[in-house]
Amino acid sequence: MLHAGGGCSARADVAMLRDVRSRAALAVMVAIACPAELARADDYEHSFATRPGGPYLVDGGFFVGMPAALPAGMAPGAVVGVQRACGCAFAYGVRLAVAAITESSEAYTASDIDMRARATAAVRHAIGRGDLALRLGVGTNVVYEDRTRNGGTRAGLTGSALETQAVAALPAADLEAVIGLHVAGPWLFVATGGPTIDVLDGHARGGWIASIGVGWQP
Repeated sequence: MLHAGGGCSARADVAMLRDVRSRAALAVMVAIACPAELARADDYEHSFATRPGGPYLVDGGFFVGMPAALPAGMAPGAVVGVQRACGCAFAYGVRLAVAAITESSEAYTASDIDMRARATAAVRHAIGRGDLALRLGVGTNVVYEDRTRNGGTRAGLTGSALETQAVAALPAADLEAVIGLHVAGPWLFVATGGPTIDVLDGHARGGWIASIGVGWQP
C-alpha cells in the first residue's frame, strides 16, 4: 500500500512540474509578444501625431447659406479662407464663398449665383487638439441673377420681356462659431456655422450659413 501511494505521489509531482513548465513558457511568450504589441500601438498613435503649426491656416470645403437676394431656400457651394493668428487669442483673415440656387414662383424662375467676400477677425482658444473661435466677417455679397418668366416662350415673349439678368453688390456680415480639430500632422477638420445678414433694397435680411471642410496649418 505504501509503495502504491509513493507511485501516485511521484506521478503527481511530474504532472505538477509539467504544469509549472507550461506556465513558465506561457509567461515567456507573453513577455516577448507584449513589447511588439506595444510598439505597434505606439506606431499607430504616432501616425496621428499633430504639431502646433505656424500662424497661418488655410481651409476650404463645402458651404451652404441663405441666398443673398432670394426670400427662401439654402444655396450650396464651396468656401476657401486664409487666416493669420496674432498670438494665442486673436486672428484675422479673408474668406471667399461661391454658392448657387434656382427657385421658382408662379411668375418667374430665378437662378442666383452668390459670391461672398469677407474680411474676418476672430477671438480664439486652443483646447488640446481642438481650436475654438468666434469669427466676425464683414464684406459684400455680389449677386448675379438670371430671371425667366414662366410660360413666356409659349406666350411668344422675347428679349427682356422673357428673361432678365442683373448684378448687384449687397453689404453683408456673418458671425460664426468655428471648431478646428487637429487630425494628423498639419491637417485639421474644420466646421463653422452662425447667423448672416445682408442689405437688399434698403432692408436688412437675416439667415444662416454653415461650412465643413479641411484645414492646413504648416
